[in-house]
Amino acid sequence: MFNPLCLKDCGVDWITTTTSEPERARLLMVQADRMISEERRRGFYVKGWGMSGYSGFCCGRVQMGERPDGVIVRLSSDLAASNWWEVFQTTGRASRLDIQATYAMDQDPTLEVLALAEQFHQAYAGRRDGPKLTLWTDNNDGATLYVGSRQSDVFFRGYNKAAESSLEEFESCVRLELEIKHGPCVPLINWLLAQENVHQGIQHKLALYMDQHRILHNLTLCSSGFACESQSRVPDCAKSLAWLRNQVKPTVERLLELNMDHQVRECLGLL
Repeated sequence: MFNPLCLKDCGVDWITTTTSEPERARLLMVQADRMISEERRRGFYVKGWGMSGYSGFCCGRVQMGERPDGVIVRLSSDLAASNWWEVFQTTGRASRLDIQATYAMDQDPTLEVLALAEQFHQAYAGRRDGPKLTLWTDNNDGATLYVGSRQSDVFFRGYNKAAESSLEEFESCVRLELEIKHGPCVPLINWLLAQENVHQGIQHKLALYMDQHRILHNLTLCSSGFACESQSRVPDCAKSLAWLRNQVKPTVERLLELNMDHQVRECLGLL
């Protein structure tokens, strides 16, 4: 049985929304510009971005683009958790919505993912009508179970969040995610809004998915201790500083030992 101790995090983890109506498009771009500015202040870099004929910018956890027939905005991680409803209210449309719940476990999260994979395999043993099951592991305790295909309207992931994030706040945690695409997105949003609250709706939806696949769990009982944590993502400036420290500093130190201070400053443009 998938038997978590408590819920650590829960929310919308991704939204893709588009609009072709000029007024809605202008408002959506204003909202995305604001989020890009906020991400820049957090230390992320603005970069060019494009897909499917859209051209624009990305910064941290927001991507924005436009083309002659409309505008697209994609939000991920805790930026999606905080802003998905705002952009959805603007457009009334969504072509992808990811929901997630992250649970603290009482044993190694990799073992929990492997046990979950075994339950799925047993549920569909000897059958040809089941979903595609893929289990991925690595030598750093990473483990991810995929159920379904990336092209399908419903795609499930269960993985060792502790290994994936390397964050202390997710120690011993397993994350369950549903990636919903195309037609089912807006009905899912309407269903979540009809629940007592969105967080409970997400847990209920994941529990229903597990029930559908005959996976034993106690997700509906695992609500005490819920404290939605803000996910930390390393900003681009911190990555640049780490690269400078690890890759450049040793070379600079060797050159300074050779009394090449002037040449070093000249190369770095510090004169």
